[in-house]
Amino acid sequence: GSPLVRALAANPYRSRRRLSRLAGSPLVRGDAMATKRPAEGEATEGGPAKVTKTSKEGFIAVFQKLRAFLVEREVTDGHPKHATEYLDKMLEYNVPKGKLNRGLTVVDGLKAIKGELSDDETFKAATLGWCIEFLQAFFLVADDIMDNSVTRRGQPCWYKVPEVGPRAC
Repeated sequence: GSPLVRALAANPYRSRRRLSRLAGSPLVRGDAMATKRPAEGEATEGGPAKVTKTSKEGFIAVFQKLRAFLVEREVTDGHPKHATEYLDKMLEYNVPKGKLNRGLTVVDGLKAIKGELSDDETFKAATLGWCIEFLQAFFLVADDIMDNSVTRRGQPCWYKVPEVGPRAC
């Protein structure tokens, strides 16, 4: 399974606590010392990565934070460099390339239910949305292998990348 799934299965409390710390970090929640408020969807050092109905960029900014978190976790847990590089490349190659409708719908759905969301709620909803996008990416990789597909979204299927091959799943 994916590192996120393995992390949650291995120790759900520890993983949720780490995600909560990530959600509460100045990069996500915004820094009280920031003087300039970022534009909608803009992720900056001093401001949050806002996710709005029209902000695919903000949603992708959350993916970049999650990807960095997962790769950093693998490094700090002592995994070999080649494994962390593979994880980083696999995430970037497969996950954020589609329309992202499933993940964005999670954020929009919560907004429809609750109204205005705090930065923390938005980040958590986007994180859940990315979990769905990770699962969808896995389904697409498996489907490509089963169907012997050659390309996906204008690039070679993940299992067709020379250094990946059959270890794609």
